[in-house]
Amino acid sequence: MEAKCDRREFIELVGLGSAGLYLSPLVFTSCQNNDLLVPFDVWNEMITALEQSPDHLPGRRKALVAAKDPKAMIQFVRDGLQMIPEIGQFLHQANRLSIYGTDAALRCGLATPREKAEILKEMLSEAGFEAKVVLEETEITEEEVKNIVFRENHAVFAPPISKKQLKKWKRLLGANDSNGSVDQLLDLDEKCTHLADGLISNLNEKHYSAIKPNSFRFHKSEVPSVVYVLNGKEHYAHVFDPNVTVGQLHPSNKGNTFKDAPKISEVREEDIKISLTYRTAIDYWEEKELLSGTWKLSELIGSTMQILFMKNMDFAQQATKSISDISTFTPCFAYQKFDQDLSYMEERSLVGEPITLEGKEILKNVVVKENNGAFGDVSQVKTFEIKATPMAFPKVKLELYPKDGSGTIVEGLSAANFKITDNGKAVTGWLEQNVFSPKIMLLYDTSLSMPQEYRGDGAKEFAASLEEMVKEMYPNASVRSKATTSNVYTSLLKAKQSSADLILYATDGHNDDQFQTEYKDVYETGPPAILLNVFNVDTFYKHLRENFEFKEIPADDQLKTKEEIRNIISQMSFPPYVLTYHSFEEENEHRINVSIKEKELSDEATIVFPKPNDLYLGERIIGLYVEISWRSNRIKRTLAGWDNYLDRDRLTPSRKYIEDVHEMMLGGAMLAFEREAPTLSVRLTEYLCSLVSNKEWFMAQQMNDTKKAVEALEKGTLGYPPLLLTMMQPLNHHVTEKSVTYPTQFRSCLLRMKPGYYKDSTKILFDYLPTAKYASMSRSGTKRENLYETVKKTAQFAFLEEMEFDDSAVRQLQGHDLVSLHNIRNEPEYGYNILKNKHKVFQNRIFRENQLSFFDKEMNVPSYFEVDRNSGELRGILPDGSGGGSSSTAEQLKALKNVIDEYQKVLAGIQLMMMIPGAATSAAPIVALYSMTLVKLYAFATEAIIVMNPDKLEGQVSMALKELACNVYKSIIMTFIGKMGRGEAQGVINGMDGLENLIAMMGGNFSFLPCPSA
Repeated sequence: MEAKCDRREFIELVGLGSAGLYLSPLVFTSCQNNDLLVPFDVWNEMITALEQSPDHLPGRRKALVAAKDPKAMIQFVRDGLQMIPEIGQFLHQANRLSIYGTDAALRCGLATPREKAEILKEMLSEAGFEAKVVLEETEITEEEVKNIVFRENHAVFAPPISKKQLKKWKRLLGANDSNGSVDQLLDLDEKCTHLADGLISNLNEKHYSAIKPNSFRFHKSEVPSVVYVLNGKEHYAHVFDPNVTVGQLHPSNKGNTFKDAPKISEVREEDIKISLTYRTAIDYWEEKELLSGTWKLSELIGSTMQILFMKNMDFAQQATKSISDISTFTPCFAYQKFDQDLSYMEERSLVGEPITLEGKEILKNVVVKENNGAFGDVSQVKTFEIKATPMAFPKVKLELYPKDGSGTIVEGLSAANFKITDNGKAVTGWLEQNVFSPKIMLLYDTSLSMPQEYRGDGAKEFAASLEEMVKEMYPNASVRSKATTSNVYTSLLKAKQSSADLILYATDGHNDDQFQTEYKDVYETGPPAILLNVFNVDTFYKHLRENFEFKEIPADDQLKTKEEIRNIISQMSFPPYVLTYHSFEEENEHRINVSIKEKELSDEATIVFPKPNDLYLGERIIGLYVEISWRSNRIKRTLAGWDNYLDRDRLTPSRKYIEDVHEMMLGGAMLAFEREAPTLSVRLTEYLCSLVSNKEWFMAQQMNDTKKAVEALEKGTLGYPPLLLTMMQPLNHHVTEKSVTYPTQFRSCLLRMKPGYYKDSTKILFDYLPTAKYASMSRSGTKRENLYETVKKTAQFAFLEEMEFDDSAVRQLQGHDLVSLHNIRNEPEYGYNILKNKHKVFQNRIFRENQLSFFDKEMNVPSYFEVDRNSGELRGILPDGSGGGSSSTAEQLKALKNVIDEYQKVLAGIQLMMMIPGAATSAAPIVALYSMTLVKLYAFATEAIIVMNPDKLEGQVSMALKELACNVYKSIIMTFIGKMGRGEAQGVINGMDGLENLIAMMGGNFSFLPCPSA
């Protein structure tokens, strides 16, 4: 393809396409390319060019300060930054108001009058000039100020690239137009206007009474400007009115009168808390925390926070193991900010404790000793027995009993002493227990028919005294107490699926539910249960015995009851070693063999998992949640599983919840934060920087240095999901002759990736979080006009979601008549009895939240539009409460043979790239913190807790690296809305005044970028 030497070519080459063109530059012309400078040096040259684009404000600032040219600095600030007023107050505080701060203003190109002056002053000072901000005394009229504010005045995207340079890059990258395609988002303004007209027509003044009207206040005698000293003489720098000649003050300031400016106002700082929580199938009413941290908003702006569930395997292990070997995860928040160094990012990243799919900390019942990683002394072991129990699929529990000649348990062994095979395949297990640590579960009925000593404080006191007694016998024991209803069968069914060694159930026998014969095996094979007959009468207990057998003791005297429990526990045999592993062949019989290394001792057991059902869920996590909170604001999202909000009335047990959670943990999520989105050249620069960060491992692999390549991978790389380029772009036409619209708080979004493990597809989900609070100031100044402009402009994001995703609110609501909640909520056809038979989104969200909501009149579609009653921001809301969309691709991991193959397979069909810790990369910002925090895991667990087999990894790892390097081609299709301005650069960028589409840089079936965990 011949070079055309216009803006389009550079955009195409850096990964952008325009007006429906096709392009996907290949990173390498072949896998045998010996030019190690390609593509990294090309990308670095592109970055250099981007930093010279007029809209790369941080790069231009740096270059102009170095050039020490005051006039060029003045022009840059005056013309490159869009002025924004204060919502409601217009320019009342222009003399001192700071909305975003100078750094964020440069990032997005939006600044208040005072921020523009401060930016120029700081540039001049850094260049060595004495400078200060002053307040000019002008005669600017209100109409003249409106003409200045309500006009576009921002820098254009125009990096200086020659024809020769473009041609060279295209040749080196092997660019062609045969891969990938994009669709143009047409008629955007018309669509937004049509939607806004339809919605606003349903509202009256009462509905939007909270919208701020304009107060056109402006102190013409206090206009921020800059005075600097050059060669001992004061010079002027006016940056308020773009028509003022460089070097002069405003023409209406006849006497060049000014005064020193007051201290600039501080940008309001926020403490933002991010929490990761979960619920389990047994304790679904109780939400527990996995990880939480607090960050300053200034730290989060321009950053991403990855929510990862690291696989507790290094690259070598992941390259050679199966997905089914991944049974534990380490939750973490990985902070990344491109303009900060590694230590800064590490300090702001958090790593939790390693957990199982049940949410249990894997080291909780393991005593870690200095020699835990070494083989224990097996010379005394004479006999060896195992007990295998199929838990809730896919977990298998192994109890190990190595004994000496007298039948006494041999202690001091480690996981390294045991080898496990399942149907002949070596499996990776986790040592959950290496000391005697009985787990007792105490259930107690909370119904009013129970005696006082077993209710409320009485039950708690009994549980505490029971735990004290058990710990006297076994110091590492645990007693967990759980309140229940009078549903005896259901309560026991759940407890029987737990990892407890003994269940105690204090109940009077009153029962409100039915015995389910299909789960009889669960009742009989789970941990033993002892019912504590609190009244010591048989009135109700005789009915329980009709359905299943259980041991019963009189419990009307608590002292005698505890003594009887002591006797029972003293006669029980508890396992000293417990290992668990996952086996993902649910229907097959499993023949398990456990042997002691260095001894010809082994034992076998055969198990079959219970038939799939929705009640046998074990203690698995059924819901994962993330919450962002600051001041009185609280935004919560269900990452996966049970949605407590939609299902708030009751939990319907279902395996779909635990499967959804498992896929989420195999995948990952990311939060991204901005004030307003950065300019195009800044976003592309950060994207290319993420590509360049792969240089070290790739070059090592090209030199066949496998060890160095793996070490480089485990140090980590930067990650920039290309989807952010599209979805977190700035608002298009945010300033017109009629209005100015911008986010009054901060923008944020949530990306989720769920690889298809149980389902036959991989799913990408995007969610605009309601943090931005876009608002408008219109030229007319009325509440209605301000509302209308905000609705119309923010509707862009809903149509962007429609273009980008298979599933979105716009797509679902197309062709349906919309009604406003406030106009119909009291009509009989929307009464409670009708709502409860519809989708829960109507009853539990739309009608309960009482917002400015617009939904399908017939209530057949559960998506809806919501308008913020205080700002006018429009969001398209999906049934799960997210403001975004989702796409699926028909790729499933389950049948694939190893982790690398699985990653490649799923990534071949997805359109989002984040991170694969240890496979394509570890999370760079958290590597040091991760290794320090989990030193006990990696120092001991690799050999002592993980049952690792001495596989010959070198050849497999080398092959995995070659596959990774040679499969770096991937087509990622995105849509970019908005014209990027006009202009030429060095006479070679011409004829392109529109940029509607983005295309990523890769093609093929695997990504070279940091990618979603799988």
